[in-house]
Amino acid sequence: LDDLRLILGIHINEINKYLSVLEESGMIRKEVQNRGVFYMKV
Repeated sequence: LDDLRLILGIHINEINKYLSVLEESGMIRKEVQNRGVFYMKV
């Protein structure tokens, strides 16, 4: 999330809110890997 925070310039709470909406609507999915958490288009 730090990458997104730096790129977008918004607070992490705001990013989490947007990611939750996108994930719940089935537009993205979260994948946990060794290097971190990744979000991918469905």
